[in-house]
Amino acid sequence: RAWTPHFDRQFTATAAMLETVESAFADLHERYEEVRSYWDMDGEGAAQLTPNRIRDVWRTLLPHVDRKVDDDWGWAAELMAAHGLNQTVQLAGLLSAQRITEVRKALDHRYSPGPDRLLDDLLLWQYGTKHIDLTAEAPDAVPHPRRDSLLRRLKQIERYRQTKST
Repeated sequence: RAWTPHFDRQFTATAAMLETVESAFADLHERYEEVRSYWDMDGEGAAQLTPNRIRDVWRTLLPHVDRKVDDDWGWAAELMAAHGLNQTVQLAGLLSAQRITEVRKALDHRYSPGPDRLLDDLLLWQYGTKHIDLTAEAPDAVPHPRRDSLLRRLKQIERYRQTKST
């Protein structure tokens, strides 16, 4: 007699909520394990970077910063390869939240940069003039818009670092 239609509905609703919560926790755990694996040199961290691998790691670590135009991540593989970065763990390290915050503060982006610009800026932050020499036009090339843009951004980074250290 204790079992009533009202109690039955409450029990069913509670069971459904528990199932939903359990599923959400399972999804969170799966994503956590995936992110952790990027730093595992005996596993996913050692995986070679390909355009698709870079896209997948990027979308996992920075899902809010995604390409809107196309799905070709060859540009990212080229930028990474220019510095000899060819493992997942190296990309994961480059995409650290603290580094991204510093780069965004230094360059004071008016708009949230997309992956192209953000990766370029992170590499510029990390490698400075070496990044310019490896990825821009030759110094004597005319015109040299990429070189000019990178040099301007590097000066902003250097000014930021100077003000931060004083």
